[in-house]
Amino acid sequence: GRVYSMLVSDTVCYALADSGLYLLHKAGAVKILRGTDIKDWKYIEPSYLFVHTRDTLIGIYPGGLVREIVKGAEGKIILSVEKSGHSLFAGIGHTVVFSAGKEGILKLRKQIQAEESSFLVNPGIFANGSMADLPVQGTICFYPVKKEESYTWNFKIPQSSRYLPGVFIKDNELFVYSDYGIYRPWIPPPIFYYSTVESEGCVFPEQIFILHEHAGILSGNCLTWMKILTRGGTASLECQRKIEIPGETGSFSRMIVIAGTAYLVHSSGIYRAVPSGLDKVFAGRGISAAEASGDRKYLLVLAGHTLLRFPVENAGNRANLKADAEIVLSAGNYGAIGSKDGRQIFLSAGGSRILDIRTEGKNKYRIDTLSISSGAGFYLISAFAGVFAVTPTGVMQYDSLAGQFKHDGNFPAIEPGREWIYPYSVSSDGKKIRLVYRSDMNKLNNRLIEYDAGKITELRLIKESDYNISSLTEDGSGRLWMAGNGQLMMIEPSGSLPEGIPGKMLLHDLFFGTDTVIFHGHSFRPVPSAVPFRSNSLRVTFGTNWFGNNEMILTRYWLEGYMQQFSSWGKESEAVFYGLKPGKYTFRAEAGFSGQKPLSRLEFSFVILPPWYFRWYAFLMYTILLGIAVFIFIRWRSWKFMQEKIKLEALVSARTEELIRERDRTEQLISKMLPRETADELKKKGKATSQKYEMVTVLFSDIQGFTKIAEQMNPETLIDQLDVFYLHFDSVVEKYNIEKIKTIGDAYMCAGGIPEKNRTNPVDVVLAALEMQQYMREMKAQNANFWELRIGIHTGPVIAGVIGQKKYSYDIWGDTVNVASRMESSGEAGKVNISGQTYELV
Repeated sequence: GRVYSMLVSDTVCYALADSGLYLLHKAGAVKILRGTDIKDWKYIEPSYLFVHTRDTLIGIYPGGLVREIVKGAEGKIILSVEKSGHSLFAGIGHTVVFSAGKEGILKLRKQIQAEESSFLVNPGIFANGSMADLPVQGTICFYPVKKEESYTWNFKIPQSSRYLPGVFIKDNELFVYSDYGIYRPWIPPPIFYYSTVESEGCVFPEQIFILHEHAGILSGNCLTWMKILTRGGTASLECQRKIEIPGETGSFSRMIVIAGTAYLVHSSGIYRAVPSGLDKVFAGRGISAAEASGDRKYLLVLAGHTLLRFPVENAGNRANLKADAEIVLSAGNYGAIGSKDGRQIFLSAGGSRILDIRTEGKNKYRIDTLSISSGAGFYLISAFAGVFAVTPTGVMQYDSLAGQFKHDGNFPAIEPGREWIYPYSVSSDGKKIRLVYRSDMNKLNNRLIEYDAGKITELRLIKESDYNISSLTEDGSGRLWMAGNGQLMMIEPSGSLPEGIPGKMLLHDLFFGTDTVIFHGHSFRPVPSAVPFRSNSLRVTFGTNWFGNNEMILTRYWLEGYMQQFSSWGKESEAVFYGLKPGKYTFRAEAGFSGQKPLSRLEFSFVILPPWYFRWYAFLMYTILLGIAVFIFIRWRSWKFMQEKIKLEALVSARTEELIRERDRTEQLISKMLPRETADELKKKGKATSQKYEMVTVLFSDIQGFTKIAEQMNPETLIDQLDVFYLHFDSVVEKYNIEKIKTIGDAYMCAGGIPEKNRTNPVDVVLAALEMQQYMREMKAQNANFWELRIGIHTGPVIAGVIGQKKYSYDIWGDTVNVASRMESSGEAGKVNISGQTYELV
């Protein structure tokens, strides 16, 4: 038939054909197995083959020797070869058949309890024959030698979507590998179970205590004494006697071991128990609680509403206990008792209330009330270190300085409503406390916490049946005994965490913004020392390959430059930071057991660069732009200033021209009002001096009958006519260089020879007068009703000048003026009347 598969090594060759399995050698081919129903085969060095047919596991040894190992396991056989190639694991239903050794023989055949088809993926074998497997990611199966049960527990490592993790054995140590790194898992301690058959029918109840080499076991009102024997490295039990308390109903509620003596608390009294017998040392009714003081000197008992304190430090084998203090309480719901030294006693009083009782004598005491914030549902523990309150949120310790209970950070926190703490035990010297942490979310998180002198150690409880324990204690060899749910268990002291192989923190993922630096443990590029501002967010995923049980590994981190200090210890393996400002940062991560001294560290530094607009070249550009802007602004201001200057100069020029025009007009007006020399003197000096002239010809003119004319004419017409006359007279006197002095109504006065002296002024004035009369005759010729003019002239000395400070007026004074006025008034209309002196001059 057709050969469709071959298996070749240095020394042997097998061929699988349509007709069966053949062993090939130089001489030919030998058929070893017939049939075509071979499903799988595995080879072990140097020349051993295991074949899985339809329902049979067959071993083929050197020389062609065929041996059936298992038969009748149709469809349930799984084959797997250990990494070294020297050991075979065969899963058959719920059992494992194990063959190991270079000899290739079936050296050990073991029946191991496991879940069907959930193991033998990547197996490993220890030198003592124990096995380990990683059937699915995150779960370890450990098969101890010579034990039927296997342990299965969670083992969290970073998830990988590419490669399945596996286990391997190196120097008899178990390691787990993945594409993130190599981890050393913690192997849980072996737990031994004792049945009633092994202990000659002795009943295992709810509680256990240890006295020397004897274990006392309580069940109802029955006490069973068993001797602890060490055989073959493990402890066995030998039932010695069973004691039942006659006449008592109910069960023992508490057992307390002090100085080699066990006190059993019953509702009807307290019994002293030793292997040789049982004595009642206190008779009472309604005993609901009892506790030993932390220093183990006193036994505190609550009987009804009375709290009793019994000295037991030197009680020995006295027949009865005698109370040295009695505290009478009011009616209430009292429960747990706690005391460090027997002098300060705490008593739960319902809800969140605790009574603080200070004893000062047999019947002398003081009672205060405290309150804890955690609410109801707590109990008290008395230890040498102090008094602890176990609450739904964790463990609290009494702070004598603050006078209240505070949460103790040494103990792990719990999730209220999902986790709880029970039971507990205190060592016989009061210095060591053990607490069982229990969870209804993940039973693999159930653990035993040990507190000793402020130091916390942790031990995992793996088996589900372990979770029903109700009491625990320790014997002299360090073995831990637990009782509950009708069974007795023992944990060997070797179950502590490993101390070897210091590990290192690992960077699983590192992102700056959207830039990937490390992804799933693979570096795309080195951690940058400088990061651009556009990537100013950081996401880090980290872990450690330092392993005991990684459930106990706590981490914390600190981004220096962003955070003030380390974060709190916790399970965080990822840190995200947004909006990082430009500057230097250092990321630190630490890992350790239960928050104790860090055992491994991770650190890297980087700088967030400022954005381009904060870089040196940006500031240089800003400086240049600012310089350009300042330059443009200065030029613009200069241009604007020049524009304003030009405008101002134009305005000043316009105003100056206007002022000049106004000055000219003013000067013209003044010159018309005053003589030029007088006007110039006024401008220069602010005033004009009077001046005497020796020969001045003064002219007066007057319209005859003007008063009557004014009464008959319209005022506007009258003024217009006068204006016409005077304008003509002004032109005449200007023509002859005569100075007009003033007009008074219809009178017109002028003078020649002022302000410029001359000797022709008599002639000039007479000629001007004649021209004025000629003008009047011409006007009368045109209008017969026109006015007639009288003119009088006289020549003589006068004084001329300006008087007053407002409305300057140039005038002349002297007798000459008066004579000229009389010459006018005495003259004839239409003629010029001159004085004799003027006549002589002309």
